Amino acid sequence: MIVLTYILSGLSLLMSVLYIIKLKYPSFILLMKLLSDSLPPYWAILGVNGAVLGWFLHAPLAIAMGIIGAGWMTWYAWRNTREQNGFEKAFGAG
Repeated sequence: MIVLTYILSGLSLLMSVLYIIKLKYPSFILLMKLLSDSLPPYWAILGVNGAVLGWFLHAPLAIAMGIIGAGWMTWYAWRNTREQNGFEKAFGAG
């Protein structure tokens, strides 16, 4: 069960780190980056689940990885779904 905790937290953290990468990368990392950028709510949920399981199983590294990954993905999802008023800037208020 503790392995599952580290896998969930680690996946969430890995996907949040891939969000930061802005360099040219091989095609296999491109696929992972596409998954990272398109599914942030799911990665956040995985991170929270990993942190909660880590809490119950006394795995402090899994707790830290899960909280950081979930926090970063929650921030990313919030930033991309907030109101931006781009339509009114482009076409006017009417």
